[in-house]
Amino acid sequence: MDKGLTRSYARENDVLYLAQGSPRPAISEERGEGVLVGRDPHSGEIVGWTVIDFDRRFRGGRSSLALPRR
Repeated sequence: MDKGLTRSYARENDVLYLAQGSPRPAISEERGEGVLVGRDPHSGEIVGWTVIDFDRRFRGGRSSLALPRR
């Protein structure tokens, strides 16, 4: 499976989706205000991230984002 990072942005909802490889089913857990981590339900491996209110939070480089890796 391709492990590259894929991204998608839903402008109407201001939500950024990032997936490690092809998007796939995941169990999400909140890891901070508006940041969700998607984990493979079988292996527990992180397979994606969701950032709610992305543009509002990061417009003009006013904030930074550290994505959880565990």
